[in-house]
Amino acid sequence: MAYLAPADLVTRFGAAQLVLIADRDNDGQADTPVLERAIADAGAMVDLFVRGRYGVPLSPVDPAIAVIVGDLARRLLFGDATDVPESVLEADKVARRQLELIAKGDVQLISAPASASEPAGALEVETAGDAPFFTSDSLKGF
Repeated sequence: MAYLAPADLVTRFGAAQLVLIADRDNDGQADTPVLERAIADAGAMVDLFVRGRYGVPLSPVDPAIAVIVGDLARRLLFGDATDVPESVLEADKVARRQLELIAKGDVQLISAPASASEPAGALEVETAGDAPFFTSDSLKGF
């Protein structure tokens, strides 16, 4: 499940910027498959971070996740370019930090239900079974 649509990236960052970073066939239009791939990759990164605390894919999508996916996708669209604007790099860094906080449980998503499984380390151990056959009393004298 995609957390954003290509049109959401256009609304957020503008068609002109997306043409510069996502027009692989040089037709003056951002290529939809390129945008979709960046959104999917960013969404996979989100899922990787939050799956220990929330069921993925997240549904409904918290507005904060939409912002994070947008910022991650935009950075991914720049690829290996060396002239990535500082604002894009900073937004990517903030998005990754927010994911770390969500993964730690320091920030909670308001619109996504918690995962059915508890985070690691939070489980209680419960034992059940027959009473032990050998006890310290039954083994006295041996």
